[in-house]
Amino acid sequence: MERVLNEMKVDYLNLPVFPTERLRINVELIPGNRRSFDIDGRLKALLDAMEGYIYINDSQVDELEVIRKPMEKGRARCRVTIFEIKEPLSS
Repeated sequence: MERVLNEMKVDYLNLPVFPTERLRINVELIPGNRRSFDIDGRLKALLDAMEGYIYINDSQVDELEVIRKPMEKGRARCRVTIFEIKEPLSS
């Protein structure tokens, strides 16, 4: 039942699911006020929230880019772009 509910959530949100793929994730953090924050804390929460919905486990993430963008008062948000890595990892 839980799997069906998770699939329904993903379908409803129109998000891709990457069950086994290697991934590159780009994250833009856009603060809504001038209060300082640690990028790593925000990133950990974001990656954990996507686990089980976007990918099975965050160990699938091979490349990660995080950018703190300029503040937009009252419009705090993050923009996430996910790419499947098609080429094999070099040794």
